[in-house]
Amino acid sequence: MKKKLNSISIIIFWLILWEITASVINKPYIFASFTDTLAMLFSLLSTKVFWISIFKTVIFTIFGFLSAFIFGLFFAIFSYKISFFKSFINPVLFILKSVPVASIIVIILLWFGSKYLSIYISFIVVFPQFYYAILSGLQNVNKEILEVAEIFRFSFHKKVLYIYRLSITPFLKNSISTACSLAFKSSVTAEIIGNTINTIGEQIYYSKIYLNSASLFSYSFVLIIIAYSFEKIIIQLINKLGGKV
Repeated sequence: MKKKLNSISIIIFWLILWEITASVINKPYIFASFTDTLAMLFSLLSTKVFWISIFKTVIFTIFGFLSAFIFGLFFAIFSYKISFFKSFINPVLFILKSVPVASIIVIILLWFGSKYLSIYISFIVVFPQFYYAILSGLQNVNKEILEVAEIFRFSFHKKVLYIYRLSITPFLKNSISTACSLAFKSSVTAEIIGNTINTIGEQIYYSKIYLNSASLFSYSFVLIIIAYSFEKIIIQLINKLGGKV
């Protein structure tokens, strides 16, 4: 209870500071107040374009996120089993981690256009996170437990269920928070640069063009809530799958 009260008090403090700062600056088109942002958010909730933009960005980002997990899983398994494969894809992963996201966005725009840009970008940014997390989990499997499993002739299914899954879960949980935030941030960044139609990124781009900071803050706030909620859902799912035998 005390922890919740402290959290609420901190939030209220920052909201008051936000309101005071906006009053001091007194330029709503540059820095909208909390009340103006809240009013704008309620106004946007009644518009069709708001919900279409939210839906498209969320669906595309989640699709890229889940695709990155699936490919990360299979690539990690191949790397765990075949050392040559691990060495073979390391340069690609190094490039993906090192090249600025903006550069990757521009390249994807040149090659494929902006229609599915957020899917490609969220996949490319998140894939290394899942790959390294799953590979680390596989590499940290207790070899003695595997030997015991061989002695008792555990089936492949039982090894996955009782050994590999339990080893991978902690590493996967540690990467989820970063992966979720990266997926949504990079996805919306791509939408802004590519001016992708009917997306959160497009609405933020228009907010900048028309100097509408209240709209900008509203969409940013919604994006934070979505990313946070998605992260919590994924962590809960991993907890259930990781602890259930």
